[in-house]
Amino acid sequence: MSGGSNSVFPTDLASGVSRSGRKPTCHRGRSLLTSYAYNYLYSGPPASSILSQGDRLLLSMSLVKIPLLFTGLLSGYVILTPPQPKVSTKDRHQDVKPFERWFSATVHIHSIALKTLSCVAPMLEAAVIVAGRFPDHPLSQMVLTTLVPGPQSLTRKIACTGAFLASWAVGTLGAAVRYQCYQTMGRFFTFEVSIRDGHQIVQDGWYGIVRHPSYISGAFSLVGLGLMHAVAGSWMRECGVLQTPVGKTLVGIYAGLTVYVTLSMAWRSREEDRILKEQFGEQWEEYAGKDLGAVRFSNPYHT
Repeated sequence: MSGGSNSVFPTDLASGVSRSGRKPTCHRGRSLLTSYAYNYLYSGPPASSILSQGDRLLLSMSLVKIPLLFTGLLSGYVILTPPQPKVSTKDRHQDVKPFERWFSATVHIHSIALKTLSCVAPMLEAAVIVAGRFPDHPLSQMVLTTLVPGPQSLTRKIACTGAFLASWAVGTLGAAVRYQCYQTMGRFFTFEVSIRDGHQIVQDGWYGIVRHPSYISGAFSLVGLGLMHAVAGSWMRECGVLQTPVGKTLVGIYAGLTVYVTLSMAWRSREEDRILKEQFGEQWEEYAGKDLGAVRFSNPYHT
């Protein structure tokens, strides 16, 4: 079919170019809606909507991560939020070594810093996943421009990998155990070393299996929640955040605080053992002599 500038040329739909080499146009009498339809037909759909089957599978896998990310967020909030109000200085146990005084005085600062990092990271990754799913939206462009240092196509590498699932399992299961310890100890579970009226040696739940399960589970949870954002398939790794100065700094802060808090809990457990032995005497000796598994660095009495 031939004609003037107002005719529609036979077109190769794969390329959106007419066989005569001219761009197709619409008749003047056609409506605006019809014109848009012709333009879409000849130009093809937006590039962002043309995804291979593999790309669509990766997008689906990344969307599956969103509920897992938010359970990780909840886990971080649980393990780093004191279940009871802060114990005043005068109510803390006074016969402790200088390091324990320092740790009790600053533990809330460390908890807030770790909680902020472990809660913000899942929200940012979820935002990047959603933005990558709808890249043409102006808000998505703002998110991707801000949070993806490399090419925006890197968001397609975010996926629910085996390494992520393993890290998530360690983080959330550790948080679940620590939360059960909160419930078992009740009002006596505090982030500071203190002895209150009515204290007794607890042997229920996890405390009847290992010595001080809350320290152990808390340490494992911190490691798992941190690895969620560093392993293959994570936003920080796949999108190049870990290679930026800001990313390296935040990872260094989280890793440093995790190591510091874990070692501090191990140190505190020995101090608590000494205090409990003085407080409960033979009752503590009897409990400490029981076979509670391989882990014996902690106690069943305090955090």
